[in-house]
Formats: sequence, structure tokens, C-alpha cells
Amino acid sequence: MIPPQRKGEDMVAKIHRMHIPGVGEAIVHIPGGVPYEADDLEAVSIGSYMRVGNKEFIYSKAGGTTNPNLGIKNIARQAVAYNNVARAYDAGVTSVVVDVGASDGDGSGNIAVNALVGGEILFFPHSDNAFTRGIISNTVVSGGGEMTVGLDSPTPVALTLDTDDMECMASPYYAVQHSNDDRATVVGIPTVVATVGQFLWLQVGGPNWISPQTDIGAAALDFECVFRHDGSIELQDSTTKLHQQHAGCVVAQAIGDGQGAPFVFLQIAH
Repeated sequence: MIPPQRKGEDMVAKIHRMHIPGVGEAIVHIPGGVPYEADDLEAVSIGSYMRVGNKEFIYSKAGGTTNPNLGIKNIARQAVAYNNVARAYDAGVTSVVVDVGASDGDGSGNIAVNALVGGEILFFPHSDNAFTRGIISNTVVSGGGEMTVGLDSPTPVALTLDTDDMECMASPYYAVQHSNDDRATVVGIPTVVATVGQFLWLQVGGPNWISPQTDIGAAALDFECVFRHDGSIELQDSTTKLHQQHAGCVVAQAIGDGQGAPFVFLQIAH
């Protein structure tokens, strides 16, 4: 068994491998705090995932000054709309040439070199076998045209020139920003105040606090939280807020069953 943390010990996160008789092997994550500084240089790849105790984090790059009170968003739209694969390929390739439209990228068909790294490309081979791959590189495109995309794993099927199609998105963790854009997805809660161009961890799972509206945790069973357009949280309901993004649920209210903070368990998809 793993010895308990003693009072007065430094809370340094640890990982233990543990054997539970009759069950099997397990990895135990012992708590140790949260990231508390922004990085001027990229310490790990954007989109990297980390777990510390019962809290989960995603590494990101700030596109503006961050506020740990609110959810921060991926405001970018899809980088490449539905378009052709520009070459024929046998199964098993790790690089493909695709067509970029004149209104893709920045809206004028422009995509910078490696601007899509960490994103996803979706292929449609038109045989009920669509698949995605991570993007590890891309060439520059100006005003639309052909772009070469490097893939993180080989393709499982052959691709046909100008018959099969694809779509692309950049990393959702690149240039994250606070925004009232109600079509943009919250990708995490900043752990620190960072400025544009700095790198930071976003919390996506485990206990935390987010600026709440007055309905969160205010009455019995008012537990499920969704994100508002501004990155704060409000109560899910069966009418106007039915389809808003899930944020988590209340884990502790005030003594006397009032709203309190309230503390919430984050449950942000990642």
C-alpha cells in the first residue's frame, strides 16, 4: 500500500504503481498542486496533457491576456473547408497534398507554414471509412492552392485524386482567448495570468472555481454547469440552455445549502 501524505510534508506530486490483489496493476496519482507560472518559451508541445493528482491540464499558447476566473476559448474557425485530396495515394502514407480554397485559412486562402501543427485532418474516402489524423507539419499557402500536410500516423486506405476529400482544423490550444463569441468552444480554465504569446497550462478536469451566475448551486439539484458566452458558468436547463457546452458540476455548496463559491468539478472535453 502507499503511505498517506503526512502533515507538514511538501506537497510534491508523485506517481506510484500499485498492485491491488485480485484486481491488477494501477497507477496512483498523488496530488501536488497546480502550475503557477507562464512560460515565455514553449516548454512542451501545445496540446500536451498532464495529470497532477486528480486535476488535469492541457498546455496552450495565449492569444491575449488570460483570466483564471473564466473559461478561455478556441476562437479559430476550421482552417480548410471540404475540398479535394490533390494526389492519388496508396494506403500507408504519412504526407498528403490537399487543395486549399481561396476563402480558407485567414479568409483569403492564406495559411502560414506549420500553422496547423497540433490540429486534425479529416479524410472522406467515400466508402464509409472516413478517418482523422493529427497534423505534424504543413507548407505555406497564399491565396489558396495546394498544401502538403504531414500526418502523425499512416493512412489506413488508398486515396483517390480529386475524388476523395478532406477538411482541416488547427490546434484548438493555439492562441486561446477570452471572447464573447457564442460559436467558440471553451477549451480550459487558465491556471495563471499570461499575456499574448506566452505559454500556460489550462485546467480541464478536477476541482476548481469559475465565476458563476446566481442560479448555480442556489437550490436543491442545481448542480449541472454549462458555459455562458463570456466563459462564466450558469445552470443547465431544458429550454434556452439545453445545448450549451458542458462545464462540470457543483461539488460543494455553502454551509446551510446556499450557493457558496460554489466549488465545481471541471469536465471539459480534451
